[in-house]
Amino acid sequence: MIRPIQTHSTESNGKRYIWYTERLWELAKGLPEYDVDVVHFEELDRDCWFGEGRTPTIREVADHCRRINETDLEYPVIVNDNGRLMDGGGRGMR
Repeated sequence: MIRPIQTHSTESNGKRYIWYTERLWELAKGLPEYDVDVVHFEELDRDCWFGEGRTPTIREVADHCRRINETDLEYPVIVNDNGRLMDGGGRGMR
């Protein structure tokens, strides 16, 4: 399966930073794994997938549910040093 290029963006000190998720996976290789209680991710209460300011269609929600169910659990869920989710929301929800 060909993966689309995915990114994570975050704002810090008034600047926006963009990370390519494949680069995040590469940087995460070899790091120790640890358990995280996903219910505390702030991102669960924000629209990180569809674009704030608009309501997603039923088709978009259904497609995202399909992607969550089909997600490859071999990839890590990546959090930053502040415990914020950078990549793996779908894997975490699965």
